[in-house]
Amino acid sequence: KSAGFPMNGLYSKAVRWLSDGGILIYPPKLVAWMVELNQDSRMWIHPDRKGDSAWSFSLGVLAWQVLTGSDPFAGEADEARRERIRLGILPPLESLAPGVTQNAEILIRKALTGPEETAPTLEDWGSFIKLWLHEGIVSALPETELQERKARARDKADGIEKKLRNRRWFRKSGWKLLVSVAVIAGVLAFISAPIRKALEAPVTAGMPPMEVAETYYRAIDDMDSEIMDDCLAKKIGKDDVRLITTVYVTSKMRQGYEGIGDPPLASDWIKDGKPELSEGIWPWGISDLTLKQLNDGRIEARYRFWTPPEGGTEGGAASWSVSRIDILHFTQGRKSWEISSIQRTTEE
Repeated sequence: KSAGFPMNGLYSKAVRWLSDGGILIYPPKLVAWMVELNQDSRMWIHPDRKGDSAWSFSLGVLAWQVLTGSDPFAGEADEARRERIRLGILPPLESLAPGVTQNAEILIRKALTGPEETAPTLEDWGSFIKLWLHEGIVSALPETELQERKARARDKADGIEKKLRNRRWFRKSGWKLLVSVAVIAGVLAFISAPIRKALEAPVTAGMPPMEVAETYYRAIDDMDSEIMDDCLAKKIGKDDVRLITTVYVTSKMRQGYEGIGDPPLASDWIKDGKPELSEGIWPWGISDLTLKQLNDGRIEARYRFWTPPEGGTEGGAASWSVSRIDILHFTQGRKSWEISSIQRTTEE
């Protein structure tokens, strides 16, 4: 130091330079205790919440620790812990505290994983703690029932861990498999479509143009690219078919790796009052469809089209949607009426 060496950044937190020029080096046991204490303190803090809901979360962690003796969001590192907290991934409380009352589990789980707006208030916690002290919140169980509950809870906990591992893998490298599957699906569709069309009558055989138009838009809702092909003349509507194939493959991949079901139909979602959707779930398809026959044989289709936000499928309820006007032209094919061109106007 007297020689003029820069002191900042050269030493770890286990070393302190004293005002008299001396050096204080903490013993290893003290350093290990400090590191462990620092990790424990992070466990009590929600990465996003503030105010009373943050206090409610901390009380939920404390209650979980008292009941189970473990961290509710154990993770290998801070990043894994924060991911578990934000996703609300918890093992079943009954697996670690068999016999805990249902009301206690609901309150603790709401504090740890529920929406910030519905977190238990500090008054709720005051009433809960009084009940805990005077009446208790854990009931004794017969040995047989105790073992059955533990077994069910272990199976559920294993499922949660598997879902979390799959989600991490899908986020990290699932796009590679997704691209491969999409390419394979595209190649198979390219190879099989001409053969199928040559050998089979299309589902639109015998339909008038208006019914063909209805079938086409219904196939978009159903993500059925084969029926869409039956409605289209050669080389027409390929962007629509490509989008349907991509969204279909993506939804099935996420269903397999993350346990997320098919996206709800936009028309049904709107009919149900647009309920709030879980993270990563988005409405899909066509709503408010009206078809109008024009004088020159063309058909005008007006509708709103819902699809995942551009650049990903993590859109929640704020899915991307646009208003469209399609002018459909028809020609008489060898076996059925076909859409020969689509003039599309799009409005946000």
